[in-house]
Amino acid sequence: MKQSETKKVAKVALPYICKTCDYFTPRKSSYYKHLATDKHQLLQLETHLKQNETKVAKSCKQVSTTSYMCDKCETEFKSRTTHWRHKKTCTGEIKNSDENSSDLSHFANVFVDAMKQNTELFKELIEHSNEANHQSNSLIKEISQQNTIVVEKLCELSKEKSMTNCHNTNTNTNNFNLNVYLNETCKDAMNMSEYIEMLNPQLSDLEAMIYLGFSKGTSKIFLNGLKEMDNNQKPIHCSDLKREVFYIKEANQWQKDSDNNNILLVKAIRQIINKNIRNIIEWQKTHPEYNDPDSKQNDVYNKIIMESMSGSTQEETNKNMAKIFRILAKETTINKNISE
Repeated sequence: MKQSETKKVAKVALPYICKTCDYFTPRKSSYYKHLATDKHQLLQLETHLKQNETKVAKSCKQVSTTSYMCDKCETEFKSRTTHWRHKKTCTGEIKNSDENSSDLSHFANVFVDAMKQNTELFKELIEHSNEANHQSNSLIKEISQQNTIVVEKLCELSKEKSMTNCHNTNTNTNNFNLNVYLNETCKDAMNMSEYIEMLNPQLSDLEAMIYLGFSKGTSKIFLNGLKEMDNNQKPIHCSDLKREVFYIKEANQWQKDSDNNNILLVKAIRQIINKNIRNIIEWQKTHPEYNDPDSKQNDVYNKIIMESMSGSTQEETNKNMAKIFRILAKETTINKNISE
């Protein structure tokens, strides 16, 4: 006899679901942020309006009960017996039915009430929108005034410091030329695509995502190879730390990636993410109890899955990418004080 085997399913964190917007997220904080968005509140209002329409439809259905119509005068009767008696004496003259008038009047009243409710809801929505716009415009105006004052003060400070820093600035500028540094000093640098192909993330990098988090963990993998290379061999340099201006070597040419929304850098980061995720299958082989909900391996596995993804929403993904940019900019900034 075959013994039935019970399979234990891995524990997976239940997502927070908004049925109104068809939105879900594993993070409680993201769920509450979603509830406060204008999109969610508008859909809630639309749902309320649809419920009112449903009430009207039900009332119409109640009015439209089974009726019997005279073939000669087109008069309707609710009672089959009354209809039969009428047919015996009907002369074919069309008459208005009091019962139909009563039904139509009832339907009209229900419809008017529903329309009044909808109108009031729309008025509330418009008033809320106007009030929000007024507050927003006032805030923008106030911020604009504050920014003007700040800019004026900065201009005054820059004029005061320009005299004292002029000599040092000119000296540094004359000593460093970015084009010469990239095209001469770093002319033999590796292409970015070749560098990414060379990277080989390990299982330890995958597990490090648990305590480092997505942004720091991904940046660590990216920088692992760069730390072993000379500056003139690296495929990436940051010329401006504050503005995060990146130059990428690709197709044997240096390109200012910041002018193209960092498309080359984003592509490289995504390739690293995919390489790291592919190691999950190998991790499963070396940790056979990962699917057992009662084992510690299962907890580690769930955390790895959670931290290896770039984000559950586009907004979260963009924030994580921005964090990676800041880390890479800090680690790849050119030291302009060193002579060529």
